[in-house]
Amino acid sequence: MNKLGVLSTNIKTAFMRRLMEEVGDATFVLHPHDEFPPECTHLLVRTSGYSRDDQDLNFIKRCPASVKIINPTVTLEIFRSKNSQYSFFETHRVPHLPWFDLSEGKLPENLFPGNLLVKPRRGFGGWGVRKLSHQEFRLWWESQVAVGDIDYLVQPFAEEAIEYRIFFAGEFRFKMERTNQSGITANLRTGGEAKKSSLPSEVMIEMESLIKLSGAWYGAIDLLINRHGFYVLELNVVPGIEQVEALSGRSIIREILRFY
Repeated sequence: MNKLGVLSTNIKTAFMRRLMEEVGDATFVLHPHDEFPPECTHLLVRTSGYSRDDQDLNFIKRCPASVKIINPTVTLEIFRSKNSQYSFFETHRVPHLPWFDLSEGKLPENLFPGNLLVKPRRGFGGWGVRKLSHQEFRLWWESQVAVGDIDYLVQPFAEEAIEYRIFFAGEFRFKMERTNQSGITANLRTGGEAKKSSLPSEVMIEMESLIKLSGAWYGAIDLLINRHGFYVLELNVVPGIEQVEALSGRSIIREILRFY
């Protein structure tokens, strides 16, 4: 019988609770420091590297070659940080907002016009995302340099834009419009809400191409649409499932584990 290993540093998430409800008896919950159980034939990765280390990737690379990993290692490497994602988007001409990597301790010669969006290179549920004026940004940057915490990106803030999420798992697709009246990120962790939605066919054609290029079996694409067009914000390869399960009425765990 196949046994599923789940690599996770937090067993109290909604995803892990639902996973245990669905396939608890056939599951090993693993930490990056653990040895890989020889009984496991599949590995589901639920770590994102938000703590800025790569212990989880090192664990994955130690797995036997026969183990089937959901999502693939190369996909996890590309999409675990925003700067590597944006480089991927540029290579494959995926529409996205301009960006500048602040982690080398330098500012661009000319900051983007208008308000600015600052975000950590490795995201964690919307934590650390800020909308700043140029003056506010300069003050924020000075304080970050002073404490040595500069692992961020800066982008232009897309005004009057609507945020959408496309959740995918195998052939399953679910589209949501996401809002947050009290903040600038629509992530559920920061009080975001969502409703079932649709997207123009030309956008979905490009998003299907991105899913194929990414190599991901499951994940979520976050994008903005305004009068200028659409921009991909992120392809999240370890997304939460609470919103999509509530809105779709489907077991997202089962959709993901069709791979397994």
